[in-house]
Amino acid sequence: MRNLQKVQHVSFIAYRSVPQNGKLSFYADGKKIDPGNFQMIPTDVEDMSITTEEMFGVIHNQFPQLKPCAWLNGTTVYETFKFLIIVNLGTKKQLYGNMGKTTIEMAQMFYHLFFRRYFAFLKSPKTGSKIFLLLFFDPQIRKSFIVFLKPLLKNPLSLFNRIIVKTE
Repeated sequence: MRNLQKVQHVSFIAYRSVPQNGKLSFYADGKKIDPGNFQMIPTDVEDMSITTEEMFGVIHNQFPQLKPCAWLNGTTVYETFKFLIIVNLGTKKQLYGNMGKTTIEMAQMFYHLFFRRYFAFLKSPKTGSKIFLLLFFDPQIRKSFIVFLKPLLKNPLSLFNRIIVKTE
């Protein structure tokens, strides 16, 4: 959780692959592809069974303050989640909390409305305290705001600290 100002994105992606069991053929541009040419090709579908729920369980044991705001489905078994997205809020010195699903849904909706596409990363992780205006819609932002308020009691100038939003 350190270096919020330097590292904007860390991805947690469960292992993805295609089974090499002889039952499937793969083509690109009309030419048959040998999946054996790719690294780490399992022969058994069970080798590809890790999910982000399992990965998150391990992460959550070490960092219980992290809360996911989005999960994206997999490619081998589409019902499983393979991408885990956690968005942290904080400063160089302190992690305040996480963005919740409501905020990420609203951000994607408005970005798509104005730019006709979705974003994967923010252009700049430095959003400022205006992110806390979303506390009325998102319980995770509300919790982060409460953590943000505590240092203000000791040092009112911390109101001007740069708030960073970092996706993991």
